[in-house]
Amino acid sequence: MASVTVKHLIDIIMKLLQDEDDNNVWDEQELVNYYNLAVREIISLRPDDNGTFEIIKLASGVKQQAPAKTIKLIRCIRNMGTDGATPGRQIHETTFDMLAAVRPDLSTVSEQSEIQDYCKAEDNVTFYVYPPADGTSYIEIEIAKVPDQLVWDAGGNWQTAQVAVAEQFVESVKEYILAKAYQKDTDIPGNESRAADHYKKFLLTVGIDIGE
Repeated sequence: MASVTVKHLIDIIMKLLQDEDDNNVWDEQELVNYYNLAVREIISLRPDDNGTFEIIKLASGVKQQAPAKTIKLIRCIRNMGTDGATPGRQIHETTFDMLAAVRPDLSTVSEQSEIQDYCKAEDNVTFYVYPPADGTSYIEIEIAKVPDQLVWDAGGNWQTAQVAVAEQFVESVKEYILAKAYQKDTDIPGNESRAADHYKKFLLTVGIDIGE
């Protein structure tokens, strides 16, 4: 999560819009909505660079699920005991084929409170653990997830919320919002090209090759 607040970023964008175009067809509420779209797009494009850490309780058995709103399970890190607060053994990542080859008893071995290995499924949110969990223990994981939507209201909490991407992508958020803002009214001379230019900058700042 970046150190910049959403309010600070929106203020910068409002100033840029007013300097480039004096039609003043944008307001804070619209720009906050564009912010929500921007952070979701960036996390979807660069999940491994926008991870957050969570402690989750394992379900009983082999098959596990990352928390709701997860875009991608990045990694399982370590056991956290039966209270969720006691650091324990590190968890080793493997593939399903390797796990099945080395642990053919994967689904029949006795359930335990501490896991040793895990592998991720292709859907990026399901994972399998060995030995099967007994449903009493917790682990620490890193995930990329859909951030909570910010709702604009005058003097509201959105103003103090931190931009919900890594610091390196704050500029990407700004460029995405500017692109959306100019795209809103392309009848104004110059706005269509401005929108296209800012979207190209957005793609470049998130590391997308645009072939130029």
